[in-house]
Amino acid sequence: MTTFVQQAFNGVAVGAIYGFVAVGYSLIFGVLKVFNIAHGDVAILAAYVGLVVVGAGIGNVWVVALIVLASGALLGALVDRVCIRPVSRGPWSAPLLTTLGAAMVLAGAMRMLFGPDVRPFPLEVTTGTMEILGISVGRIYVIVAFSAVALTLIMEFVLARTAVGRWLRAVSESPADAATVGIPVAGVRLGTVMVSSALGAAAGLLLAVLLGGLAPAMGLTLAIKGVIVLIVGGMASPRGAMVVGVALGTTEALTAAYVSSSLRDLVAYAFLLVVLVIRPAGVFGNAKALVGVRP
Repeated sequence: MTTFVQQAFNGVAVGAIYGFVAVGYSLIFGVLKVFNIAHGDVAILAAYVGLVVVGAGIGNVWVVALIVLASGALLGALVDRVCIRPVSRGPWSAPLLTTLGAAMVLAGAMRMLFGPDVRPFPLEVTTGTMEILGISVGRIYVIVAFSAVALTLIMEFVLARTAVGRWLRAVSESPADAATVGIPVAGVRLGTVMVSSALGAAAGLLLAVLLGGLAPAMGLTLAIKGVIVLIVGGMASPRGAMVVGVALGTTEALTAAYVSSSLRDLVAYAFLLVVLVIRPAGVFGNAKALVGVRP
């Protein structure tokens, strides 16, 4: 029982990180209608910025987190300006190819600057444990889990109840019509990219803290898991992305603990295959609307 609960919380934390990445993908897809393949590498490069900051002697968690989030937002804006916006009027495959190139450049830059191997990430966000059902669980896992819940609720509120949400829906449905009624389409698009990239950066930082290290290859892993979670949860569905992310992370952790660690990654692909066969639109939504957001 102890092992089960500990592994479950570990899986929830990792799954919440998948959810953070997928929510970022969801925002970009919902507004820009493109996949940013460089999203995972942007997240990990932003986390590496945090590693540099910690190495410079800045150990305050909030300062490091703020710098990482800002770095992610700026990197995302750069990728958008260089790789997405210039080809936004081209075929749907154009942004895929340009952001794939950006991902390769960012991954290569990380390997060149920091090396290909795992580097320790010595930032102590929180230490100690807390008792849940009489079992000791690391506080960081609980913090990540509650952060995921808070993020999902905030996203649902913003998208459903605020002017920002109405602007996002308008730009998503018809940028030209949105512009005619005075909505700053360019600003909405840029803001969406920066917020989604900051969410990815938060995922990269949390993953580095949970695992205690960073490696350039983690960017590709985050990107793949984020895309799988997005597709399974429902395209442009923040709620579905977070729920499926947590479910996937928990299933992976329990599979590794009770079956075989070599089958851990197979779970994600099995999730994807089953859902594509049974419900191609995803568990929680469809590819045309933001789930849970009223028109």
